[in-house]
Amino acid sequence: MNEKHATYNRMHYGPGFGYLDLYISPLYGANRCVMSDYEKPIRETNDSFNVE
Repeated sequence: MNEKHATYNRMHYGPGFGYLDLYISPLYGANRCVMSDYEKPIRETNDSFNVE
């Protein structure tokens, strides 16, 4: 829905999709998925999750 937030990468976190649609930050332990910029949800829950 918002092309400016389609994807992004930063030095301490990423990849990111949407503003918070899929946010991976192993350094800060803040892996989240909250529907905000994509038309369809990426995950069925907003709970944080671990990445192996």
